[in-house]
Amino acid sequence: MWSIRFIIQLMLITLIPAAVLFILCYLCLAVAGVVWTPWTCIVEQRKIVKNLHRIDFEITETNCDLLAKDDMMRVLVSRAGDQHKISILEFDPLNWAPLPDFSVSDNGEITVRVEFVGEIVHQESEWNGRPIHYQIGRIEYANPQKQELNDLHCRRVRRPDFAPSSPPNPKLDPWLEWSLECRGPEVR
Repeated sequence: MWSIRFIIQLMLITLIPAAVLFILCYLCLAVAGVVWTPWTCIVEQRKIVKNLHRIDFEITETNCDLLAKDDMMRVLVSRAGDQHKISILEFDPLNWAPLPDFSVSDNGEITVRVEFVGEIVHQESEWNGRPIHYQIGRIEYANPQKQELNDLHCRRVRRPDFAPSSPPNPKLDPWLEWSLECRGPEVR
């Protein structure tokens, strides 16, 4: 019969190398970007505007690199000096597009202007009882059936530089051939 001491030694001999091997494999996969790590997603403050008509605005960009590059830009709003921020617009940014700009009218209406976005993921139509208007120049990968566009005036535009894939890809080509061109309501 085996003694307790022998069993403990056997467990230590097998478990310690197995744990070291597991940690090494995990670190290799983490470096390759295949498994989650605390540094997988990076949130970066891109722009802060303080006390614009007693409202603070902040633009953050979240980059997550797990299996594919995934960017998300958020426009956050709060009362001036308040730490509790609400996301009013979330979109997939285009790397070369300028950051959003915002203004607040004398009657408290918020206007968010964005030249180009990849896709709108979320947008609010009002915050704290104040209407929010969006002026978005172009939505690059818009799905008109899925996209929530609130008060934007959009039209489908055929891209002049579009060339179908060879052979034609019926799943991908319609997304690449058309885009939405949007503009918000006139702001007084």
